[in-house]
Amino acid sequence: MLHNIPHVKAYWITLGESMAQIALSYGADDFDGTVFGERIQHDTGSTAPTGLSEERLRELIRGAGRQPVAE
Repeated sequence: MLHNIPHVKAYWITLGESMAQIALSYGADDFDGTVFGERIQHDTGSTAPTGLSEERLRELIRGAGRQPVAE
């Protein structure tokens, strides 16, 4: 369906951790980010964490059945 889109991010700040993991299972290829202190989404009511550690990002990626690239 999206054969003309080469790259899809699963932005965990917008989606939340669980939905971003699901997005990886459906073809997203980037868990996007080592973000700390994010405010834009949170000023609009996001309940996602304001940042995740590198290790937590790896855990979430592995939990989705994927292998983190930068290990």
